[in-house]
Amino acid sequence: MAGQPKRGFWAGGVCGRPSFFSLAEKAIDKPAAAPYHACICSSTRICPMELHDLLLDIHALEEELLLFERKYGVRSDIFYAAYVNGEEPEDDGWMLDFGEWGSVYKTWLARLAEYRNAVQRHSSQVPTLKGLIQVAA
Repeated sequence: MAGQPKRGFWAGGVCGRPSFFSLAEKAIDKPAAAPYHACICSSTRICPMELHDLLLDIHALEEELLLFERKYGVRSDIFYAAYVNGEEPEDDGWMLDFGEWGSVYKTWLARLAEYRNAVQRHSSQVPTLKGLIQVAA
């Protein structure tokens, strides 16, 4: 389908939200954006796609973080603390990786917060873990 915009998780997802990649590109040197899912179901009832998509984003970001952690032998939280304090990489060849790693970690933190907020926002509607699982699955 040449010429048509891609749909789905990586290309825009539900409700026209931006993709993980477009948000990761914007996250570099910018504060975390507001929650990225703004369909009407967010304010009136639990949106299972919101929870599902957030969880997919979180898992994809964690896979990216693991690649960096295995490559450099450092946990992402330790790396990020040094990175935001301005610590420079020893090797100039690491510069691009460090920028990407920092961006992925920052996006991961934002997604975790969004997921927690979505669950908390709707906890009155689904007061049990079993109810939340049934809605989100």
